[in-house]
Amino acid sequence: MDMKHFIMDMKRQFVMDRNRHFVMDMKRHFVMDMKRHFIMDKKRHFAMDRNRHFVMDMKRHFVMEMKRHFPVDMKIYTCRRIHEKTFRH
Repeated sequence: MDMKHFIMDMKRQFVMDRNRHFVMDMKRHFVMDMKRHFIMDKKRHFAMDRNRHFVMDMKRHFVMEMKRHFPVDMKIYTCRRIHEKTFRH
């Protein structure tokens, strides 16, 4: 990892990409993508929308929509379609 592209805040223990695409919290082991508005938990392998509308399980390849309480299988619905539906504001 080229650390030239990162800013590390020692007190708050996070790493921020200079392009501000994500923040990595060193204690909580997650990555927050600023553009796409989700949090990725590195240990648990899921992404959570900031609005908490969905959780994406990276290992099991599904998206769970929290309001409607059902899993969306990525194999049935392509990643692109999910991305457009989920992240478009």
